[in-house]
Amino acid sequence: RSATRTDHATHALEEQFRSPQASSPHGSARLFSVGSTGRSLCRYAWHDVQNGRRSVLTSRKLGAETPMLAEGPPCPAESSAGTCWLPSCLLPITAAGSTSTASATWRDDVHRTCLPHQAIHRQEEHVRTDHRLGVSSNTPSSPPCSTSLPGALAALCTPPPPPDTSWSDVEEDTLLQVASLERRAALSHAESGVGGPPAPSPPAGTLQPGLNRACMAQPVIKPDSSPSHDLRAYLPGDVAEVYLSSTMKGANLYEWQAEALALPGVLQGGNFVYSAPTSGGKSLVADVLMLRSIIASGRPAMLVLPFVSLCAEKAAHYQRLLAPLKKEVCEAYGAKLSQQMTIGPNTGIIVCTIEKANILVNRLLAAQALDTLSCLVVDELHMVGDQERGYQLELLLTKLMYTAVGSDNLPLDTLGHQDLHGSLAQRGLRDGLQIVGMSATLPNLDVVARWLRASLYQTTFRPIVLKQYIMVDGMLEVEGGETVRHVARLFPKEEDPDFCATLAQEIVSQGHSVVVFCGTKKACETVALKLARLLKVPQRARSDCGGMEQRSRTDVAALLGQLSASDTCLAECVRGGVAFHHSALSSEERQAVEGAFRAGSISVLAATSTLAAGVNLPARRVIFKQAYQGLPRPENLLTPTQYRQMAGRAGRAGVDAEGDSILLTGTGVTLHSLRALVRAPVSPIASCLTEDRKGMKRAMLEVVATGVVTEPSDVQQYIRCTLLAHMNSSKIVAATTVAALQWLGREDHAFVTWDRYHQVYRPSPLGCAALVSGFPPERCMAIHADLQRARECIVLPSDLHLTFLCVSPTDDLIPDWRRLLQLVNSLQGADANVASHVGLNLGAIMARAHGYHQRSSGKPEEMTDSERVGRRFWAALILRDVLAEVDLQEISRKFGAAQGAIQGLQERSSRFASMLAAFCERLQWQDLEMLVSKFQARVLQGVRPELLALTEIPFVRNYTARKLYSAGLRSPDSIAALEDETLLIEILARGSTGSASALQSKRAAREILLGARNIVSAKRRGVLVSLAVDSL
Repeated sequence: RSATRTDHATHALEEQFRSPQASSPHGSARLFSVGSTGRSLCRYAWHDVQNGRRSVLTSRKLGAETPMLAEGPPCPAESSAGTCWLPSCLLPITAAGSTSTASATWRDDVHRTCLPHQAIHRQEEHVRTDHRLGVSSNTPSSPPCSTSLPGALAALCTPPPPPDTSWSDVEEDTLLQVASLERRAALSHAESGVGGPPAPSPPAGTLQPGLNRACMAQPVIKPDSSPSHDLRAYLPGDVAEVYLSSTMKGANLYEWQAEALALPGVLQGGNFVYSAPTSGGKSLVADVLMLRSIIASGRPAMLVLPFVSLCAEKAAHYQRLLAPLKKEVCEAYGAKLSQQMTIGPNTGIIVCTIEKANILVNRLLAAQALDTLSCLVVDELHMVGDQERGYQLELLLTKLMYTAVGSDNLPLDTLGHQDLHGSLAQRGLRDGLQIVGMSATLPNLDVVARWLRASLYQTTFRPIVLKQYIMVDGMLEVEGGETVRHVARLFPKEEDPDFCATLAQEIVSQGHSVVVFCGTKKACETVALKLARLLKVPQRARSDCGGMEQRSRTDVAALLGQLSASDTCLAECVRGGVAFHHSALSSEERQAVEGAFRAGSISVLAATSTLAAGVNLPARRVIFKQAYQGLPRPENLLTPTQYRQMAGRAGRAGVDAEGDSILLTGTGVTLHSLRALVRAPVSPIASCLTEDRKGMKRAMLEVVATGVVTEPSDVQQYIRCTLLAHMNSSKIVAATTVAALQWLGREDHAFVTWDRYHQVYRPSPLGCAALVSGFPPERCMAIHADLQRARECIVLPSDLHLTFLCVSPTDDLIPDWRRLLQLVNSLQGADANVASHVGLNLGAIMARAHGYHQRSSGKPEEMTDSERVGRRFWAALILRDVLAEVDLQEISRKFGAAQGAIQGLQERSSRFASMLAAFCERLQWQDLEMLVSKFQARVLQGVRPELLALTEIPFVRNYTARKLYSAGLRSPDSIAALEDETLLIEILARGSTGSASALQSKRAAREILLGARNIVSAKRRGVLVSLAVDSL
């Protein structure tokens, strides 16, 4: 396990061999060692010719190793190939009953001579391991098959320690002395640094009064007693000045920020996990660590965010910060990963979502280029326990931890330091990688920190005091039921029964802003219209908006009217200083609303819960009109984590002295449930790799397909690096791993196979395709069948067939079945052929249209095949009109779908098409891959083929591209050749009126001209790189 242990063990054996008892008439004892390159252990063995017995000195991981060639004359039980026979707990079981009586007797003898009692007990139990999938059984095994997995995971299936025993108990280091050598005492778990959770950390000591103490997963060292509070002490002067000017904050750090940065090892590249309340200043700490790592190493950092909207906001922020360093931001979110991007010496920060980060890390691992990164920052680390997406974040971090441990069992706590070579270089991590995680307050965040071998800092500090209230019959009460004041009604009870308008008017009259959270999109619009009619909203002062440039409400309303001429509801609200915000708005509408709220043109915003999670729009007061998501049902009540995140939007640092959140009683929620919500603790994080969550299947597939895990011993080492192993007993971890490998190795869909000759796991073509595409293994077979049918007969005269393939089978856009029936009946020619080829069931659609066969759930796995095809065909019909450049408002009227929903479908389908192209490419279906990859760009932009070149330019969308194309500007080269933006302004302003439109045309013209010139310049330099599947 280390050079020091090797020296000690070898020295002890040599001393023993020098003794008279070590000689024999048949020859002297011979000492040899077998290296462990590419394996988990170093083995030391000697052969005593006198008794013809070979024994093994080993460290850790009994039952995980394969036999290795060794020197010395063969033992009586040794095969002709010269393979060193090891105790059966160290041998892979490839078939039941394959060992001879002599070898079995020899093993049994060695067990009783050399192995501790626990190992003897394990080996005496009659356990047969199925050669294909590693399943324990007492029945005879069947002959091996060519695509089977080995029983090399027998160690995972052997009877584990008692259920409460963790991996640390199984992995306790034991050096097995042989023959006349006495057994050595077990090495302590703390020395090994690998495996299960370390012992609890000692107290951190007392820090300055009023601050939380710092908790570390490793032995705690008190931070610097007087850390600097000046940002310029951590960043170069020019970078610090740009940071201060872009964030509009002072140079002084909060006390907790300075103490967190002063923890030993944090500024030197050690892993770091910390938590603070919403608006507590978490981002600054991560910004400092990222910028320092970029400056020190010259390598880019990666920022992982949960939502696309946050990625776009952060990308713009970091573009300003990196300007002094002459670095750029690389955007990998939404459909941008498959777009043309430059990644090289000038790349500073890669901003990506969880899914895109996982794909990028897989590519880096496959190319052994993980040292491309210097730092990885995870925002919202608590999402590692999210039911839907958490497993991808856990996989991402597990792979990084396993890579840092390396193939020679280096301690996990070495991750992030700069002295790692050898085994880390094998995985492409030569120069170290710092992992930084920001999280909401959690009860078991210390477990996550131990998993990542990271220092941990937790604080409850908020720069703005947050007061939480519940409105009960006109009285505001705090936690515990104490009433603090009576609210005087400002509007008639019939108009404002729950005091929502009154509470909003109190704040806007003072020149501040309010966010009202509603349960549904429809409720947002209803509440916004009522508040716009009741409230008197003055224009906010520039000082309240951070000095941002303000537009008049008239200009904002005019812009929104142009974006959605058929729906004047939003524009009407804006004229009264109110707006609504939800997913049904188009991206342009959302951007206009968010900008107007930040600038002070709008002071009241009615929004769904997605605003709190995906957009940073704090306000002076947060009102919960409805404390649930969706319809007012008990099961839809907000969780404690959601409530705290939404309530945390109250109060803006540097603007407000305090913030408050108010829960309103109403339909679907009781006073008791609201009081319980305020008092309820946040739920602890749980691993997403448990068998019921299915994450382990993806976990094993990814590491096998990338070549990170090849041998059974690698599997054990890998699963020990998971959060699952740090939170559960070895029995649960082993069962989950074996079940995942069983499923992946099934003959009807083999994702992973076992190479018997080389004794390694190998991915099948289907497994590689699943990896590079990012599709969940459970859905790959249905996708594979769809594509197989398309290859046999694809209808190309119409775009409808390719459009259908580019829609995810699990897309959640619900069709209007009556309209779908009408549209299907009107199909002719090639479109009618498409309906037949994809298996559209007209009878099922008729039944739906007339209200029959209603489903009890909208979950994809509970859909019938006919319903799945019907929903997918409905979405394909919508996308067909989008690609034909039909006006978005007209499509919305035709299908009865909101414009935002149509744009959401477009974005999701573009991502799915990109994944589909990668899937086809790895299966070597080049014909279909070429069609889908070219079609994907059209889906993303919503244009005909001739406009694709223009949509490569930033800020050029489909309608802008059509204007430019009609004016004769048909490529980036023709635009870049313009002397200035005068012609562009004229073209963009056609058909628009008002001062806001003129100003917007000028800004867009400048950006388009600059973007076109950058594209042309990059092409000439030859550095434009397409991030296709094998680009790294």
